[in-house]
Amino acid sequence: MEWESRLTIGVKQFDEHHKELIRIISELKESMHNGENHVYIKNLLFELVSYTKYHFTAEERMMEKHNYQLFKEHKLEHQKLTEQVELFLDKYSAGKSDLDDQIFEFLKKWLFEHILETDKKMGEYLRVRGVI
Repeated sequence: MEWESRLTIGVKQFDEHHKELIRIISELKESMHNGENHVYIKNLLFELVSYTKYHFTAEERMMEKHNYQLFKEHKLEHQKLTEQVELFLDKYSAGKSDLDDQIFEFLKKWLFEHILETDKKMGEYLRVRGVI
């Protein structure tokens, strides 16, 4: 999973956040395929959860500050993904689940679709209003 220029939304801070999320997910997948130990992978999952929450909070503050009309829908998407990633972490930490390619495909699909559809709309909204 790599950064692609088509993922740029025009909000530098959020573009950098998206690159970091992609880096964490890629490292997680590579670590799993390389047979890294359980604790290392659990820590990467925790990093993914923490960074995802940090990023979503930053986006939500920006949307709220500028009265973004799709704020509630956007925030709901964030909540659903956060819950799903926390579930991955909880199951993995409890030894109830291994990470497999399906999880990574889910994360990639969700992140790319969210950026290309939902975040691009937010970026355009902010651009039209001269915020960025």
